[in-house]
Amino acid sequence: MTRIVKPTTFSQRLRRSREQAGMTQAELARSVGYKDRNAVWQWEHDKQMPPLSTFPLLAEALGVDKCWLAFGEQCQGGFKGLAMGEEK
Repeated sequence: MTRIVKPTTFSQRLRRSREQAGMTQAELARSVGYKDRNAVWQWEHDKQMPPLSTFPLLAEALGVDKCWLAFGEQCQGGFKGLAMGEEK
């Protein structure tokens, strides 16, 4: 029996979402304005967190909810303040 583990950290959610989207680290990095995969590698290995303004870009590129990506759950009523106060 295969056990499905729910991603509990940002780095786990990011990596799983990227893999499910069929993207490489380099492709994701370029889609959010980075030159190479180094930043994404650091985010996926808990070495560093992306700037707050990058979360909506990551979520859009991966096709996931930005609140789920950031916090692991859907936000009730949206999350004001994530990326310069914009809500999508």
